[in-house]
Amino acid sequence: MAEKYDAVVIGAGLGGLVSAALLANEGYKVALVEKMKGLGGAAVAIPIMDIETEFGFHGVTNGGSLVRVLDALGLSEACPMITLSPNFAIYRDGTIYDAPSKIEDYASFGYIPEADRPELMKILEEIKATKFSDCEAYDLTSWHDWVNKRTQSQAVKDWLGILANIPLTEEHLSNISAGEALRTAGDALRVGEWSVYPKNGSLNEIHRTLGKFIQEKGGDIFLKTSVQEIKIKKDVACGIIASNANGILDIDADIVVDTLPVWEVLRLVNSEVFPRWFVERLHFLEDHLQDAPSASFGITCVCKKPLNEYKTSVLLDGTETTMAAAPSYLRWLACPTNWYPEEARHGLHLWQYGPVTPRSYVSFLRQRPSIFEKEKANLWKEIYTMFPDFKEEDIVWSGGGLIARTDCTLKFPGNAWNQRIDVEAPFVRNLYFAGDTVRGWGVGMDSAASSAILASQRITGKDLGLWVVPED
Repeated sequence: MAEKYDAVVIGAGLGGLVSAALLANEGYKVALVEKMKGLGGAAVAIPIMDIETEFGFHGVTNGGSLVRVLDALGLSEACPMITLSPNFAIYRDGTIYDAPSKIEDYASFGYIPEADRPELMKILEEIKATKFSDCEAYDLTSWHDWVNKRTQSQAVKDWLGILANIPLTEEHLSNISAGEALRTAGDALRVGEWSVYPKNGSLNEIHRTLGKFIQEKGGDIFLKTSVQEIKIKKDVACGIIASNANGILDIDADIVVDTLPVWEVLRLVNSEVFPRWFVERLHFLEDHLQDAPSASFGITCVCKKPLNEYKTSVLLDGTETTMAAAPSYLRWLACPTNWYPEEARHGLHLWQYGPVTPRSYVSFLRQRPSIFEKEKANLWKEIYTMFPDFKEEDIVWSGGGLIARTDCTLKFPGNAWNQRIDVEAPFVRNLYFAGDTVRGWGVGMDSAASSAILASQRITGKDLGLWVVPED
């Protein structure tokens, strides 16, 4: 006999957790189903040497959708946030620049040549003045074209890319939507100190807090449970069929919220229930997003002291890559515990280094151990070049492999507001979508949370007071 719920949510990433929490808070009996053994989806942190490690950048905007959800649910004290400082650390010629978070501070920003600063200030003011609703006009314009019409300074171009959260090289900028880049950069400038992080640990603190809230509201969470089918009767979604170690799980529900990558719904539903244009759009998004530069091969390392205590040399910019087969993507360096080194647990400091590469190349490396080891050796060579006094005895633990998965919010055209899939399925009632492959705003976790807000408002028919575009 099938178990009965008001709503079943597929996937326990941020889109699923926020959807389930908001619905549970509105009195819905919720089931949250996740195929992995823990909560968090692509933003889950994995313990390494007692440090919960995020394998990639997962932005949380100060005042953004996720923070507003935690506030509205009364969870701010259960999951307190701190402002990340510095927002960015840029290494050039042995110098570390803490990037400003307010426009007026760019006038003296050392990374930008003094002669270029007035031009940068003018562009930043234009970005800040661009309303969220106006960004749609640029959704089908590339960021490359938008920037090139306003500046020829490479330093200004580089910094605008960082501000828009685009860690890609010149060859990919033509495939980034200017509309979404303007939304992201505008958010950063309007909010000011825009990056926050759980004070008491990793992003898993957010996942645990939301999971506990869902259960306290009477919801059930099924981990290590894989969804096989979304049940549909007479064009109405009415539950799911799933499986786990205990066997088949048959759940009836009045509402189904799917937070997997949106094209995955075609695996769970007979495509004939959807209009042809919708199926074609899903295939298009899958083809364009699956192998986007959204994964990284690189080094993860736990050390006895943070990287910013080492002497630094020139940071490689990816133009002269040593990667044997990978395209020349920009290198990136993440130091999660350096965000607040005074709180680094057990005196250990973690950092990650590698190039942004397509998922297909990561898969290629996994299947060829000899090339994998060669590429890993090349990255270590680069690390010792950047940090001449870095010593092997400082390493407590290290590993190589997939170190980052970024979301779909910055991939064109799937990210463009007028190209995204709406949160409500066409032709199938009571089936909704959430997550960062559907309509929402913000970067990373905020993108997923905002889509969950929008879906929850459609489901409940209520204004939850949380769907607020940045300029509001």
